[in-house]
Amino acid sequence: MARGIGIEVGDGRVRVAVVELAGKRVRLAAFHEQPVGADDRKKPDELQAEALRAAGAQVKARGRLAASLDSGDAVVRELTLPFKGDDQIKKTYRFELESLIHNYAIEDLVCDYFKVAETDKGATILAAAVPRRVVEERLAVFAKAGLDPAALDLDVAALFNAIVHAGAVDTDEPFLIVYGTARFTKLILVEKRRPRSIRTIRFSFPTPEAAAREQEERKKNREWKTKDLDKPAPIVILTEHDSEKFQDLDLEQRASLIEILAKEISRFLLANAALAAPSHILLAGEFETDEAAQMLEAGTQMPVKRLGIAGRIDAAVPLDAAQGQRCPVAIGLALKACDADELGLDFRRQEFSYGKKYDAVKTTVLVTLELVIVLLAAVALHFHFTASDLGQAHKKMLEYHARLYEEATGEKCADWSECHRRLVARHKELVERVGGGEHPIERTALDLANQFLRAVYLLQDEVTKTRAKLDGKELYYLIEDLKVTQVTQAGNESVGLEVRGVIQSIAYSEALQKKVRGIDPFSDKAWTIDVPGYEPTKDGLQRFTLKIAKVRKKP
Repeated sequence: MARGIGIEVGDGRVRVAVVELAGKRVRLAAFHEQPVGADDRKKPDELQAEALRAAGAQVKARGRLAASLDSGDAVVRELTLPFKGDDQIKKTYRFELESLIHNYAIEDLVCDYFKVAETDKGATILAAAVPRRVVEERLAVFAKAGLDPAALDLDVAALFNAIVHAGAVDTDEPFLIVYGTARFTKLILVEKRRPRSIRTIRFSFPTPEAAAREQEERKKNREWKTKDLDKPAPIVILTEHDSEKFQDLDLEQRASLIEILAKEISRFLLANAALAAPSHILLAGEFETDEAAQMLEAGTQMPVKRLGIAGRIDAAVPLDAAQGQRCPVAIGLALKACDADELGLDFRRQEFSYGKKYDAVKTTVLVTLELVIVLLAAVALHFHFTASDLGQAHKKMLEYHARLYEEATGEKCADWSECHRRLVARHKELVERVGGGEHPIERTALDLANQFLRAVYLLQDEVTKTRAKLDGKELYYLIEDLKVTQVTQAGNESVGLEVRGVIQSIAYSEALQKKVRGIDPFSDKAWTIDVPGYEPTKDGLQRFTLKIAKVRKKP
């Protein structure tokens, strides 16, 4: 069962959803909303980081994390390209997108895309661009909270992801998704089960103060009906926790808001040459009430349905009506973290790539603990093969463990035998905190070299004890060169050892390869162990090159 965490960061709230995915079954394991505090002495990013830490503490979940970017900060454009292959699209779409964006240089944007449709002549894609500054600020807030999201997605893409996996996209006919938030309203036109067009408009509820002033004005002046509604009425946009609820407005205010929204929807649909008129509107977010659905249906002359995501998925936690309206984006992000991602957008690109996170979070403690663990293994190996008094060697090793533990953590360990286990656990915890245990460097070069030398010592020890002679000859070997190489490029990680030297015979070389294969980590089938060939020397020995390698390529 896959588990993912989705975090939606808004101006006024942080929403965290924990989702468990088994096959096609989606289960909401936890959901929490954390208001962002107000403090004039602190910067907004500091307040958001505090809310992130508090929300994370509430759900108490570990796993891969995906976070949101507001589509209001993004530029989305439709592109038609004369080819369908992803390799060709990736090479050219940024140049095509540059000509359609006039207020940014393409170098100042982080871009991604998804396919809308394909024909024999090419592909239609929706390309999205987010200012580099926005991505930097979002990742900086998470870093202050001690979190590192594996992916950054647009909230509209996460919303569509949740809707698809909740089973609400059940027809090939076009339909419109209307998602209301505290600052914006998001419109998504869906054709053949794919988003065809996306628009974000500045539309939300008036604040309670503005609503009260408006009511008072109407009491004094009954000319409200003469207002020119052909132009969008001014709406005060404040943070989420300051906004009025739809049901708390009076009937005239609600009707006015829905009329404005209906006109914006009409403009959006007229601007898009859809294959056919939308069969219905799917209402989600702040407007998701029966009354709003009825009023919008009357204003647009289209059937309007409520999303009701809480009733479409299995929820282990109770959700009230307001939480049910506001949770879809966080759920869609959590599904993305489970690798259930319908559109595949990710704005952790270039220097923000998640594959480079290990370089960005190499703290002194993490590196120190990793080196300490390698040193402990080396010390243990040294005592095992050189100490004549094993009991005394064991005591010395544990004493050394205790000293290193105190130096690395600043704490004393009364039980020496527990020091190594605690250091390994501490290291594992830190690695998971910075990336779910997925950083590309699996072992240090020193560790791999030590494990190979251990195989050599084991072969020597076996031959000495059994007095075996392979090919009727005494064991002789000379290691002339040992080289360890590692490649940590994201999606292309590899590690390998190359050992050069001479050995008594091919039989002893094959025995050495067998010993290497029996030792962790080389016992894993992912490792290849091979001697490409031998070259006889003048002394009757065999010159060889032993190659040990592991390559991991992501599809």
